[in-house]
Amino acid sequence: AAEWAVVHAKTEEEPKFSHDYDLEYRFVPREESFRDFAEDLRGASVRGERVRIRIRGLELEESRFSVGGRPIAAAFYDLVLTLASAPSAAIVLPRMESYLEARFWAEVVRDVEMSLGFPRGSVRVEAEVATVGGLAEAEEILFELKDAVGALSFDPRLLGIDLLKQESSAPAIPSRHAISDPWRNPETASAFEALWKVAARRGVRLHSRSPRAQSEGDAVESRPLSIDALREQVLCCF
Repeated sequence: AAEWAVVHAKTEEEPKFSHDYDLEYRFVPREESFRDFAEDLRGASVRGERVRIRIRGLELEESRFSVGGRPIAAAFYDLVLTLASAPSAAIVLPRMESYLEARFWAEVVRDVEMSLGFPRGSVRVEAEVATVGGLAEAEEILFELKDAVGALSFDPRLLGIDLLKQESSAPAIPSRHAISDPWRNPETASAFEALWKVAARRGVRLHSRSPRAQSEGDAVESRPLSIDALREQVLCCF
């Protein structure tokens, strides 16, 4: 309830990113891909171009790299590789669920700054809040990350899938069903409005990922997500 704002709220202009990488959804983790990716980052950094990276989630492991015989988290590998190659890159932390996760990431960011010899507070992150749990604790997430966060990110497709999981009690929902138009769900509009108010009150930008999963020329199903629509899709495929 206290009056506070993120550290960089009034001092940083809206960044214009020359490169926007999504490791979570599109990265093929072959060794040559790692080398090409790092080379691209170094080149962008030398040219003074701004880079935005959506790293992989904490639930994934990078099995080819280990510490003490245990595979490291893919998110840690992506974070260090990115910042070592492009120190000014903005890091998108995917699918933030709670303030405790945000507190954990705040400690990780400080450790990475010290390990790489960066000034404290130099790493910039963007928190993706797009699930029921994350939306409920959006303000607390911002508070824990207030020394590093510059923006919130909202993906309506992720919220649609999360709501559908709860409605159906299914353990997993096909990600391709997310091409339906999630903006037609009343829950999405309500969640976006609430998140926009939090962002405005605490002084961060709010980015909304486009619901289009295909190119502009492709048709996108306009029906809202529903159990019936999912059932029809399953019957169509088998």
